[in-house]
Amino acid sequence: MKLCVNCRDEKFFAPTNIKFLCYRLSFHNPSRGIEKKIEGVSEMKSFLYILHFNYVRLSTMGQSVNRQVRKRVKGFKEGRIFDYDDFQDLDNIKAIAISLCRLIKTKKIQRLAKGKFYKPKCTRFGELPPTESEIINQFLERDRRPIGYFTGNSAFNKLGLTTQVSNVFKIATNGQIGQKQLIGRIKIRFTKCPVTITKENIDLLPILDCLKNILSIPDASLPDSISRLYQMIFNLKVAERNKLSECSLGYNPRTRALLGAMLEKMGDRKNLRKLKRTLNPLTNYKLEGINNTLPQASNWNFV
Repeated sequence: MKLCVNCRDEKFFAPTNIKFLCYRLSFHNPSRGIEKKIEGVSEMKSFLYILHFNYVRLSTMGQSVNRQVRKRVKGFKEGRIFDYDDFQDLDNIKAIAISLCRLIKTKKIQRLAKGKFYKPKCTRFGELPPTESEIINQFLERDRRPIGYFTGNSAFNKLGLTTQVSNVFKIATNGQIGQKQLIGRIKIRFTKCPVTITKENIDLLPILDCLKNILSIPDASLPDSISRLYQMIFNLKVAERNKLSECSLGYNPRTRALLGAMLEKMGDRKNLRKLKRTLNPLTNYKLEGINNTLPQASNWNFV
């Protein structure tokens, strides 16, 4: 079925053209049904002019998005992993998806996982897929800005609190939570970070996560974990310790109380007073045997 492009031609108003325009417009806008009742030739002509205008506009828009997607992908570095968020300013998800499918067919890009793509690295040995670190790094940084960090067993291992290595990478983020992604053989689970992640606090937040989950550290006794975390906090600069105390305000009361007990042992009166004011003096916290390792814990209602 072909469309008579000349709107002034009487053939333009043929029933086949009406059906064609309605079909094409509904294809581009499936949420907008064409259910207008036309009465009279003049009203029919007006309606068809509108249909033709929208069809041309939408077709041009799709072509424009396709060009922009191809241009943007061409500017990506080899090995770059990207998703639909990299094209969100184009504001036409269907046209973006079609453009990316065309690039996959021409082998300009490859699909990594659902909604994830990458631009292959071309070497003399052929095309190389992204490495494990490159895949994980996309969830930790975007546009040189931190958006996530390792927590859970990955953080315990990195900070030297355990020797166990998990086969699931747990990442704390301010964005998606409760989701689990499988990319190749890499399993990633997301959890919510209670404070906004910034360059200034990203190295401090894993310490607070360890304080919060101190009883969940595998193959580690409570005294060993407390001693190790105390030494980490003691080695921080004054400004970093102040930032750590500030970030702890977004965590639960037991985490703040445990941090307060350690700061009291260090003699950091400024920050411990700040933390003390945020806690209920009638609330007790249970950590069996903590008073033997950290005597100051009794001043923070640990039993």
